[in-house]
Amino acid sequence: RHSGEQGSVGSVGSVGSVGSVGPGDWGEEGDSQSPRRAKHSRTSSFVSPGDLGANAVAPTESPHLPVTPSPSLPISPAPFIGAAVMALNMETITWGRIGVSDMLLTGCTCGALLAFFLAYAGAHSWYWAFYILMALAVLTKGPVGIVLPGLIVGGFLLYVGKFREVIQEMKIWQGMGIFILITLPWYVLVILANGENYINTFFGYHNLERFTSVVNRHGAPWYFYFVVILVGFAPWSAYLPWSMARLEFWRRRFWRRQPRAEHLGLFALIWLVVIFGFFTIAATKLPSYILPAIPGAAILVALGLATVESKGLSKGLRWSGWATTVLLLVFAVLVVYLPQEMERDP
Repeated sequence: RHSGEQGSVGSVGSVGSVGSVGPGDWGEEGDSQSPRRAKHSRTSSFVSPGDLGANAVAPTESPHLPVTPSPSLPISPAPFIGAAVMALNMETITWGRIGVSDMLLTGCTCGALLAFFLAYAGAHSWYWAFYILMALAVLTKGPVGIVLPGLIVGGFLLYVGKFREVIQEMKIWQGMGIFILITLPWYVLVILANGENYINTFFGYHNLERFTSVVNRHGAPWYFYFVVILVGFAPWSAYLPWSMARLEFWRRRFWRRQPRAEHLGLFALIWLVVIFGFFTIAATKLPSYILPAIPGAAILVALGLATVESKGLSKGLRWSGWATTVLLLVFAVLVVYLPQEMERDP
């Protein structure tokens, strides 16, 4: 990286940086150092007693060796914004109060995806958490618990050109051994107890048939999940187009040159798009199916809004703000008039 590049809040390392995100934000006119160089510049001025030699006096005891006070690291608002966005949207609020397994599936699946990215960014021990949480997702709701993370991780690695490299470091055979050790015993026992009927009902009807045909009259048009995201992710849904576009995800060569820790925004985008596309293709559609995509959307919006402090209000962000205002006004009108219309409905 050039010395004029800014650190990205679209990364794991963003907790210590409030710089801008997105490839368009790295330019020659930046005035802040990259996270790694900034870290070096903060620590290079410190001298430990051991570094001065056995007979040397520690810096705190010598008037000739002034000690530079440790600067406080700026804290990025991105994690706090992300937590607020994740908690305060219609999908989370609604389905978090309904007794269905979709929320547990969402927790396990998204926990597995976050564990993968932590491992991908450098903390490789998190790969074990990825396999464990993915196994728990399969125990929660069947094969979809491994299909979704597999599609997201595979698509992401292919896009950044690191598929073979990461597959090797994931210790996939040991990981799949852990996965099988957690999932297989329960499925063996339940099949032994219920026989072929369980296989046909669970794997056939509740998984394969729901994807290939409409079950229980839960069909919907192709644009169904556009509406679900617009309403369910409100009031943050108006910021999604801007949050996605600002990444300039089409610049594949650029993203391939970036350090792994800078890929969080791109990973969240693929996370959202894969789940959205998967359930759009599926014949059976329900609003709760899209729940695992909400954390990915929340990360995208949080990374975007976190740049406001350093970059100011861009034109795209201003338009998103106006769109949010209009959306909330529409909701306000519906709250007033919809109950009256429902009372007239025979």
